[in-house]
Amino acid sequence: MNSVEQWFGEDFQQLDPLLQQLHQQGGVLQGKVDVGFGSGLAGLLGQRLAAKLGVPNATGEHAMRVSIAHKDKGLIWGRCFNEASDFVSVFEPVDSKAEGGYWLEQSGALKMAFTVEIKDGGWYWHCIRCQLGGVRLPLWLLPKSDSYKCIEEGAYVFSVSFSLPLLGQVLNYNGKLVLQKSSHPPVL
Repeated sequence: MNSVEQWFGEDFQQLDPLLQQLHQQGGVLQGKVDVGFGSGLAGLLGQRLAAKLGVPNATGEHAMRVSIAHKDKGLIWGRCFNEASDFVSVFEPVDSKAEGGYWLEQSGALKMAFTVEIKDGGWYWHCIRCQLGGVRLPLWLLPKSDSYKCIEEGAYVFSVSFSLPLLGQVLNYNGKLVLQKSSHPPVL
């Protein structure tokens, strides 16, 4: 049993069977995604955020590859846009879902804590805390993040969006990815 199954416990069975399989075995997903930005100042802030996340700073359709692999006590996500930019995150579980636990995502000096809600077999992230270089940041200072992944018609569908009070959406990327056939788990 890996860290995802352990963290969810009995709730793991509530995830769509294809999400269960992906998080039991790991894998590589590929497809096209749409990238969008807000207008005016929101768009400028969105492009700066995109640059830090490895997301293309041009609106429209882009190729994306996501690699998901397990490590001893966590999950590694590698995101690559247009075969040009890689962004790797390490997710480590804290306690379990039943104990009110959460996941820590670390990318460089940024560390974010997320709870997970399961809706209709999908996985919905909710940010509850953020640190930059060891300094805890108030959530009101940060872009609000709405993220989910689910299965539709056998494809992995996801959305990641960031918005700010008064400015609205600053960055959004979403799409439909397909699991690539492979006999070996991805190496990140």
